[in-house]
Amino acid sequence: MQNERQELARITSQAPKQNTDFNSLKQLWL
Repeated sequence: MQNERQELARITSQAPKQNTDFNSLKQLWL
């Protein structure tokens, strides 16, 4: 799970604009 978390942080860092979209997806995943 930690690995996935790091990857997510990397993606969000690369795409700050999509951060909101990613947050929504993360909540759905959880």
